[in-house]
Amino acid sequence: MILEQCKFLIKALLNAGLLNCGNKLYLHNFYFCYIKLCTLKFFIFTFLLMPYLIDANNLAGRLKILNNSGFDQELITLAKSYFVPKNKKAILVFDSSDPLGDRYTEDNITVIYTPRDAIYDNADDKIIELMKGEKKPEDWIVVSDDMRTIDEAQRYDVEVMLARDFARELLPAADVDDEEDEGLDSDTVNYINSELMDEWN
Repeated sequence: MILEQCKFLIKALLNAGLLNCGNKLYLHNFYFCYIKLCTLKFFIFTFLLMPYLIDANNLAGRLKILNNSGFDQELITLAKSYFVPKNKKAILVFDSSDPLGDRYTEDNITVIYTPRDAIYDNADDKIIELMKGEKKPEDWIVVSDDMRTIDEAQRYDVEVMLARDFARELLPAADVDDEEDEGLDSDTVNYINSELMDEWN
């Protein structure tokens, strides 16, 4: 659209005799600068407003709060303090052991507790489903260190930010876990899920 408008403008000036040899070069340079500025403006505007889809347990692990009692509420509070002032939207997807799960929205933050049933094994399954269900998944940023999630995000042209990198952005002064993600053992996962269930009940 921008390119066509510029072409139309130049053609109209030429036809009207208002464009001579002395100012052709100036207008030519203006034409390309205008296109570059509009493209840059569109990129910045789009990137700043891109919503985030976050592997909440993964991020909590990087922030070293995963074993805290009520870590989910702690992470939700941190997310609000980061996203709400910036007017950005985010979805926090938690693991859970509840077969029904839960979902609610507060301010700009949507919280999803992934159902634990025949369809979903963990939050990664829910995140991948959300990416697949989006009409424009390329407008999203996924925050995760999980390789399966990252592979699926790349498949759908979704921007990826590693959880350890976002943890530093969320809390610059925090002691972030920089170790390579090797996953949690089943006992730890079950313990965390039990803690979450206690918080809900």
